[in-house]
Amino acid sequence: MSFQFSLKKLLEMKENARVSAEEEYSRSVTKFEEKATHLYHLLKRKEEAEAFYGEKMKHGMPIHELQTAESSLMLLHQDVMKAKVSADHARVLMNSKKNEMQYAFIEYKKYERIREHKRREYEYGLKKEEEKIMDEISIQKYAAR
Repeated sequence: MSFQFSLKKLLEMKENARVSAEEEYSRSVTKFEEKATHLYHLLKRKEEAEAFYGEKMKHGMPIHELQTAESSLMLLHQDVMKAKVSADHARVLMNSKKNEMQYAFIEYKKYERIREHKRREYEYGLKKEEEKIMDEISIQKYAAR
C-alpha cells in the first residue's frame, strides 16, 4: 500500500494557482519593462530636443522656428506625462501581481508541508508496524525453541 495524500486535489489546485500567479507576474513585469523603456526613450528624446533647441537659441533662431520648437517640446512633454502615468499604473499592477504570487506560493507551501508531514507520519506508522511484526517473529522463534 502506498502513501495517498487525502488533500491531493487541493494541493494540485494550489499548485495551479501558484503557477498561474507566477505567469501573470511575469507578464506584468514584461509589460512594466516595456512601459518603462518607452518612458525612458521619450525622456531621452525630450532631453535631446531641449538641448538641441537650447543650442539653437544661443545662436539665434527665427520666431516661427521657436514656436515650432515650443509646440514640439509641449507635445513631447504631454507624451512623457502619459507614458509616466502608464508606467506608474504598470508598476502598481506588477506589485499587485507580485503580492498575489507570493500569497499563492505561501498557500501552496502550506499544503506541501501538510503532505510532507502526513508522509512522515505514514512512514513512521509503517516502520512501527514493521518493528511490531519483527518483534512477533522474534517471540515466535523464541517460543518455538
